[in-house]
Amino acid sequence: MSNESLPGWFHAALDILARQRATGEPLASVVNAICRTRRFGPRERKQIGDTVFAYARNQHTIDTQIAEQQSTRGGIAPSRRDQDQHALQLALELPPLQKEGGGGFPPWFTDALHRDYGNQADALAQALNQRAFPILAIDRRLTTQAEVLATLTNVGIDAEPSPLAPNAIRLKSHHVALSKLPKPLQDAVWLMDEASQIAAATVQAKPGERVLDYCAGGGGKTRYLLQTGAQIDAMDIDAKRIAQSLKRDGLKEARHIVADGLHPPFPSGTFDWILLDAPCSGTGTLRRAPDLLSRLKPEDIPQYAERQKELLAAAEKLLKPSGTLVYATCSVLRAENQDVVADVGKMGMRVVSQMQLLPSIEGCDGFFVAVIRKI
Repeated sequence: MSNESLPGWFHAALDILARQRATGEPLASVVNAICRTRRFGPRERKQIGDTVFAYARNQHTIDTQIAEQQSTRGGIAPSRRDQDQHALQLALELPPLQKEGGGGFPPWFTDALHRDYGNQADALAQALNQRAFPILAIDRRLTTQAEVLATLTNVGIDAEPSPLAPNAIRLKSHHVALSKLPKPLQDAVWLMDEASQIAAATVQAKPGERVLDYCAGGGGKTRYLLQTGAQIDAMDIDAKRIAQSLKRDGLKEARHIVADGLHPPFPSGTFDWILLDAPCSGTGTLRRAPDLLSRLKPEDIPQYAERQKELLAAAEKLLKPSGTLVYATCSVLRAENQDVVADVGKMGMRVVSQMQLLPSIEGCDGFFVAVIRKI
């Protein structure tokens, strides 16, 4: 296609790649922002999303192909936008299965998977390259799983109960308009992968106990924890995230704090439970963020692991004697998971249990969850 013949949605896709490259924002966030600003309809949104995500899943292969073609031709290198146009056109020409499944990961990540998972690595890589379906979490204070499923059926949304996470609902389409739901039900559900729900459900707090959501992020786990009836404190270093959480339904009962997790503003021995969903590489979420590896470097992993250990040491001080910490990451890399919790004995804690959830086995995002008790 010449520049003159490109449809509007394709120009938007090019702008999305340029903005994501300039800002480092997650690709999904950029897609949503530009589609919303330019008021594209559902069909064009689907074309844009399918095209840029097909490129993201196959970026290593497509970029290599373009570089080889340029090397063969020689001459003046094309502009960045011309390269992006070529890349998106190649993505459009991919067979359907490859669009959904991707064309390979950077060598450093493939090597890490084989090192950590041996003969399971290829199946894991294939699963991480598949597009994930949306998952709903339910605020059981407001509704039931059965009520939500019945309403979804009534409005023509295909869904089923999750076999993995209690009360979760699996949606069977990548493009679901939750705005079709009645307003009261919209307020009672939110998008949250089964693995994240499992991590939050691992906190078995009782009414009257005090719980800290250590890196609360967007508030999904905070809302899940509020259903226990315990007193919930939600802490995050990002003031914007905390401000957004305060505006959301179902989170007003929590106490929200903006603070650095390395210097938490609580006295020692304050909490019965702590959920530490630690900052990590995010490699377990590649099904939802296929552009992530374009922003991640191998040297980032040991830096994440060091920060995770520092956060664990800081969190330990806030636990009551015999209190419980649930450590979680959305990573599939051992260096951020098993290797990190192996050091908690030096911090005055012990690992009670641990599990690595994988899309190739459980069908959810890659997630590590460890239950750790203060000695």
